[in-house]
Amino acid sequence: MCIGCIDHFLSDANGRIGLFILLFFGMLAMLGPVLAPYSAGQSSGIPLAPPTRVHPLGVNDIGEDILANLLLGCRHSLIVGLVVGCVSVIISLVVGLLAALLGRVVDRFLMRLVDVLIALPNLLLFILISAYVRPSTTTLIVMLALLSWQYGARVIRGQAMVLFRQGHVLASRSFGGSLVYVTFRHVIPDLFPILVVGFVMRTRFAILSEAGLAFLGIGDPLAPSLGKMISACMEYIFLPVWAWWLLPAGLALSGLIVGFTLLGITLEKKFDPSLD
Repeated sequence: MCIGCIDHFLSDANGRIGLFILLFFGMLAMLGPVLAPYSAGQSSGIPLAPPTRVHPLGVNDIGEDILANLLLGCRHSLIVGLVVGCVSVIISLVVGLLAALLGRVVDRFLMRLVDVLIALPNLLLFILISAYVRPSTTTLIVMLALLSWQYGARVIRGQAMVLFRQGHVLASRSFGGSLVYVTFRHVIPDLFPILVVGFVMRTRFAILSEAGLAFLGIGDPLAPSLGKMISACMEYIFLPVWAWWLLPAGLALSGLIVGFTLLGITLEKKFDPSLD
């Protein structure tokens, strides 16, 4: 499966570009603390100083090295995105399987809960929760995960209901396979394509949402966020600092979103050849 996916990525232009972008940012995330010339929050130069040999991307308005903040911001975005993607997919899988397995009252209750969460404006919920809960990266991850699983749960529930009626699943049940055994041995492996694509899309959603909330001032004020970098630079947009402050942060955020988008498109083509 993994070798086939890699071959498909290498043979697809979108897959090659998406993989290259994500590998590039993954290297930046892992090596960020090593490559960053200064630590986050460390004052190391004259505020708003242009790029120099010591500060390749210049200095921000409070004397921090922009390159250091950019590297740590990419690391922060990827960590938040990947954790939210994992948690969201797990919640979607559990809720979707429970609805398909138990049916009746449980199914109706869970699907109505999904409908309510889909109808609620996420941004308003984020603002309300942030007003009563101490902002932190952990709180942000929990909020994003709890408000991003509903779409996947509905898809998984529908597909699981079909899979539980498949011949090989019914045959396994008739030979004495328990419901738990059938679920983990047959149903969940067959849901793997949906889980992978859902993970990629939820990760992209989390990265974009985290940056947007940080831009609005919602979230951990101490976290090195790309959205916070963009927001801080907007106050000095009339100065030439945008060229080495706003532009790199915007390109980094756009690159992450584009990379996950191309990865999701390629995965969908891999698992559903009719999309080619």
